[in-house]
Amino acid sequence: MAEIKIHYDGDIALEHSVSMRTLAKTISHMQAAIGRAHLDIKYDKGVYKHAHLTGDDYIETDFFVQAPQEGGYIFSCIRDSINANKILDRIAIALNPLVEKAIAGCDENSRSIKQSVQNRKNQVYSGIIEAQKFEYKLGEPDELIKRKYGDRSIAKEIDGIIGVLRPDHAGDSSCELTFKSDKRYDFKFNRRTSQNFHKIVSERKLGDPLIYEAELLSLDRNQGWKGKFRNLYNNKVAYLHLSSEEDFRKVHPFLPEKAGKMVFIGSPLIEYDAYDPNAGDVYFLDIASN
Repeated sequence: MAEIKIHYDGDIALEHSVSMRTLAKTISHMQAAIGRAHLDIKYDKGVYKHAHLTGDDYIETDFFVQAPQEGGYIFSCIRDSINANKILDRIAIALNPLVEKAIAGCDENSRSIKQSVQNRKNQVYSGIIEAQKFEYKLGEPDELIKRKYGDRSIAKEIDGIIGVLRPDHAGDSSCELTFKSDKRYDFKFNRRTSQNFHKIVSERKLGDPLIYEAELLSLDRNQGWKGKFRNLYNNKVAYLHLSSEEDFRKVHPFLPEKAGKMVFIGSPLIEYDAYDPNAGDVYFLDIASN
């Protein structure tokens, strides 16, 4: 029997209850983590950024909530299947190194993405780094990519659960997550470890510059200089981030009604040392010269 046990204690669970908001966030993010773990097991190359559950996947990822137990606020979700055990093992694999690092403490990620974009541009312009074609680099992941994208997507959902411990009004609260498959995994968080966990999951870096052949699908200067493009090599859609008005003007002429293929240099966004090479976010550096 696969079991997930969630135990809130302290100020967040006064009189053996938690707020509706806390409970809703907990269940929603845990279900999403289960879904990401299931898809990562299902696909040979792991879960990709915009992967969605099918009807059959929903059936496979249903866990059933049990009555609350005494002691703080405790509830369990169970499922009796081999696949459910594999899902919990996959979640634990993603969490183990992260929680160890969160307990030990972590350094601030001081370099901003805006600084990193400018550094990458300078490296390309000066010839320090030569951009490679996307398809050449696809089979040779960037050296910064240490973890599978599935680890990051699972960890992000768990971060959504323990985020309730970070605000001042949460006081002296804790959350313990227990996953039981054929093995048992226990992860306990307080405000400090929750804060450290969030810093680690939120670490953002830029990978080596790549040359993309793309169809620009949309642009929006009001949403953080953001757009979407279709990668013509693999037909996947990804987000394109722009860092300035100048970059926006360079890209704008390639909107669908104005032009066709756009060949540009971009750096993939690497979060928590993980990246989906097929559909992950990309930061624009420049239009590629012929």
